[in-house]
Amino acid sequence: MSRSSIFNFESFAGFRPRMPWALLGVLAIVAALEAAARLVPNDVLIQPNSAWGQLRLVEREVIASSRAPQIVFLGSSRMRNAVVPRVVEERLGMPKGSVVNCALGGGRLFDALDLYRRNREILKGTKVVVIGLDDWYFTLGSHPLGTLYELDAPLSDRMRLPEPPRNAMVLDGLLQQRVKVPFALRYFAHVLLNGKPSEISVYVDEYGQVRDKGDEVKALTPAEIEHDAANLAYHHYSRFRQSPVLAGHLEELIRSIREDGAQALLVELPNRSAYRERVRQDHETEFQAHLALAREIAQRLDVPFLYYEQPEDCGLRDTLYADYGHLKPEGAHAFSAFFATELGARNLSGLPGAK
Repeated sequence: MSRSSIFNFESFAGFRPRMPWALLGVLAIVAALEAAARLVPNDVLIQPNSAWGQLRLVEREVIASSRAPQIVFLGSSRMRNAVVPRVVEERLGMPKGSVVNCALGGGRLFDALDLYRRNREILKGTKVVVIGLDDWYFTLGSHPLGTLYELDAPLSDRMRLPEPPRNAMVLDGLLQQRVKVPFALRYFAHVLLNGKPSEISVYVDEYGQVRDKGDEVKALTPAEIEHDAANLAYHHYSRFRQSPVLAGHLEELIRSIREDGAQALLVELPNRSAYRERVRQDHETEFQAHLALAREIAQRLDVPFLYYEQPEDCGLRDTLYADYGHLKPEGAHAFSAFFATELGARNLSGLPGAK
């Protein structure tokens, strides 16, 4: 055969392919980082003031110390700031520790679902689980999905999310170092600068409520109230995209509660009037879509849904708010007394009537 033939392989004599050592070295480093990231417990690196850090505090100091919780509250910081367990117990004539508020600052429905499942053996005897809803709960907009979801979301969730954030979530599931390494860098930087890890800034007070340390409330001027309302409305509704994946977390939570023989109750707390008015002016179509989805889930799963549009609907007034939607301590006591009466009147799962 001629040496010029295309079928002549003699020219390859002595050819030895080079090993891609650089690429293999990079892959080895990535694999080592990933193994290390998965070995390090979340408690070590996750910020204490994240939903995960608060979840661990709630597990240690709220759930574990409760003798036999009968009423459990779940939700975000708005529910956390609104319900005072000791007030609800007193109004319903229940023993101390019967009511626990497990709502988490910045917590989404996945966080509530995860907390319930992690502590299911303790919470199985619960009679009523109150799930607080927020108008950003079903949307993939500006509000973060949360570190806990980035780390622990099942692959089926990650694949069914739209893009964005599907690709990032799939990568986070495959490479936990994407989430944990930045936390590790912040953790070690804080230790180097301060000589100790950062501390959680919430605590459990004598009324059984999780509170922010040094949460003295500053009175807002009318201009500050309007600015706060406009800023938060934009933050919650910009890039508004409701996702069946996020709504599915509520359905999973309700089904888990039902399986344990408890009654689920959905509640959407009112925001300050300025926030509701801003939403009405700029984002009413999106808000009504949120409300319609919440009502559809409640109707389909046969769960009561209490929606309080205005503060006056549940014994509140605007001056009892610290900002657009979080209640001051006196507002929390007022709402807790009102809601205990509501629970007693409904006689859910055999709860005692309100005094």
